[in-house]
Amino acid sequence: MRRTFTEVRECAAAVEAHIMQTKAFDSTKVVLYGESDIALIIEWASKRAGLEFEQVLQPDGKTGVPEKVPGIVGECADSAAAETLTAQGCISVYEVAEREEQE
Repeated sequence: MRRTFTEVRECAAAVEAHIMQTKAFDSTKVVLYGESDIALIIEWASKRAGLEFEQVLQPDGKTGVPEKVPGIVGECADSAAAETLTAQGCISVYEVAEREEQE
Protein backbone atom coordinates (compact mmCIF):
# COMPACT_ATOMS: atom_id res chain seq x y z
CA MET A 1 0.00 0.00 0.00
CA ARG A 2 2.88 2.33 0.77
CA ARG A 3 4.24 1.78 -2.74
CA THR A 4 0.83 2.66 -4.24
CA PHE A 5 0.59 5.88 -2.23
CA THR A 6 4.10 6.83 -3.30
CA GLU A 7 3.14 6.21 -6.93
CA VAL A 8 0.02 8.39 -6.56
CA ARG A 9 2.02 11.24 -4.99
CA GLU A 10 4.64 11.08 -7.76
CA CYS A 11 1.93 11.02 -10.42
CA ALA A 12 0.11 13.98 -8.84
CA ALA A 13 3.35 15.98 -8.63
CA ALA A 14 4.12 15.31 -12.32
CA VAL A 15 0.59 16.26 -13.39
CA GLU A 16 0.66 19.43 -11.29
CA ALA A 17 4.05 20.42 -12.76
CA HIS A 18 2.71 19.89 -16.30
CA ILE A 19 -0.43 21.94 -15.59
CA MET A 20 1.60 24.78 -14.04
CA GLN A 21 3.87 24.76 -17.09
CA THR A 22 0.88 25.11 -19.42
CA LYS A 23 -0.45 27.99 -17.33
CA ALA A 24 2.82 29.82 -17.99
CA PHE A 25 1.84 29.82 -21.69
CA ASP A 26 -1.36 31.80 -20.95
CA SER A 27 -3.67 28.81 -21.00
CA THR A 28 -6.97 29.27 -19.19
CA LYS A 29 -8.36 25.77 -19.55
CA VAL A 30 -7.29 22.11 -19.61
CA VAL A 31 -9.26 19.53 -21.59
CA LEU A 32 -9.10 15.80 -20.90
CA TYR A 33 -10.21 13.77 -23.92
CA GLY A 34 -11.63 10.36 -23.02
CA GLU A 35 -11.73 8.64 -19.68
CA SER A 36 -8.78 8.32 -17.36
CA ASP A 37 -8.13 6.75 -14.00
CA ILE A 38 -6.34 9.94 -12.99
CA ALA A 39 -9.03 12.38 -14.15
CA LEU A 40 -9.52 13.56 -10.56
CA ILE A 41 -5.81 14.37 -10.26
CA ILE A 42 -5.87 16.32 -13.54
CA GLU A 43 -8.99 18.20 -12.45
CA TRP A 44 -7.48 18.94 -9.01
CA ALA A 45 -4.22 20.22 -10.53
CA SER A 46 -6.12 22.38 -13.03
CA LYS A 47 -8.27 24.00 -10.37
CA ARG A 48 -5.27 24.45 -8.09
CA ALA A 49 -3.58 26.35 -10.93
CA GLY A 50 -6.70 28.45 -11.44
CA LEU A 51 -7.52 26.87 -14.79
CA GLU A 52 -10.89 25.67 -16.00
CA PHE A 53 -11.15 21.89 -16.45
CA GLU A 54 -13.29 20.12 -19.03
CA GLN A 55 -13.58 16.42 -19.80
CA VAL A 56 -14.82 15.25 -23.20
CA LEU A 57 -15.84 11.66 -22.55
CA GLN A 58 -16.39 10.55 -26.16
CA PRO A 59 -13.85 12.43 -28.29
CA ASP A 60 -13.95 11.86 -32.02
CA GLY A 61 -10.85 13.90 -32.82
CA LYS A 62 -12.69 15.66 -35.66
CA THR A 63 -13.68 18.88 -33.90
CA GLY A 64 -10.13 20.13 -33.53
CA VAL A 65 -8.22 21.18 -30.47
CA PRO A 66 -8.60 24.86 -29.50
CA GLU A 67 -5.45 26.97 -29.51
CA LYS A 68 -3.81 27.62 -26.14
CA VAL A 69 -5.92 24.90 -24.54
CA PRO A 70 -3.72 22.02 -23.42
CA GLY A 71 -5.33 18.75 -24.38
CA ILE A 72 -4.62 15.53 -22.54
CA VAL A 73 -5.64 12.21 -24.07
CA GLY A 74 -6.88 9.75 -21.45
CA GLU A 75 -5.67 6.16 -21.46
CA CYS A 76 -9.21 4.92 -22.09
CA ALA A 77 -9.79 7.05 -25.20
CA ASP A 78 -10.59 5.35 -28.50
CA SER A 79 -7.27 4.63 -30.25
CA ALA A 80 -8.25 6.30 -33.56
CA ALA A 81 -9.42 9.45 -31.77
CA ALA A 82 -6.29 9.38 -29.60
CA GLU A 83 -4.06 9.29 -32.69
CA THR A 84 -5.93 12.20 -34.28
CA LEU A 85 -5.84 14.26 -31.08
CA THR A 86 -2.14 13.59 -30.61
CA ALA A 87 -1.50 14.72 -34.19
CA GLN A 88 -3.37 17.93 -33.31
CA GLY A 89 -1.01 18.65 -30.41
CA CYS A 90 -2.57 16.83 -27.47
CA ILE A 91 -0.37 14.90 -25.09
CA SER A 92 -0.91 11.43 -23.68
CA VAL A 93 -1.91 11.09 -20.04
CA TYR A 94 1.11 8.80 -19.66
CA GLU A 95 3.45 11.60 -20.72
CA VAL A 96 1.76 14.07 -18.37
CA ALA A 97 2.09 11.65 -15.45
CA GLU A 98 5.66 10.78 -16.52
CA ARG A 99 4.83 7.09 -16.72
CA GLU A 100 5.41 4.40 -19.32
CA GLU A 101 2.39 2.86 -20.99
CA GLN A 102 2.30 -0.84 -20.22
CA GLU A 103 0.38 -3.42 -22.19
